[in-house]
Amino acid sequence: MFRLINKLSNMKSVSILLIIFLFSMFMMRNAIATLKEITGGIGILDLHFSYTIQEIYETLFLQGVEGRSYYLSTFFIIDFIYPLTYALFYSVVISYFFKVLKIKNKIVNFFIILPFIGMAFDYLENLFLSIILMKYPTKLYYLGLLSSYSTKLKFLCVYLSLLIAILLFLVILFKKIKISHKF
Repeated sequence: MFRLINKLSNMKSVSILLIIFLFSMFMMRNAIATLKEITGGIGILDLHFSYTIQEIYETLFLQGVEGRSYYLSTFFIIDFIYPLTYALFYSVVISYFFKVLKIKNKIVNFFIILPFIGMAFDYLENLFLSIILMKYPTKLYYLGLLSSYSTKLKFLCVYLSLLIAILLFLVILFKKIKISHKF
């Protein structure tokens, strides 16, 4: 995987992946808007940093049969694609920035793989929520807990990936400013 990421670590790939990422984000936001339209404003659990078992079942109840059906079918298809796009985009951006800065070490590999760890937690979250949805109204407490923990870990990895990308971009920017002021 590192070879593929390294091979994609160029401005052309970053630009293409940015377009794909933004398109998938647009699709995700549309799916959420459609769900809210169906449910009268009830959103998704995936966007909450944390939720309790009670909040899971309250949300599912308020979504109603049509909302839960949409959530399980259409929304989850889009939510399968979205994590892959953000993981690939963030990973390639981080790799590209490290390449620009000419930094190579073991910790770089962890930062490059971090978005994919977030993606894995996102997929776990989706798996647990889909099982809960299929078994609704039966309460699956352990899966609810696992889903909530997966959500927290997903956000932690994704936000750290974004922070790393921003920090690397700022380092590159400051180096360019510093170099331009020398002349």
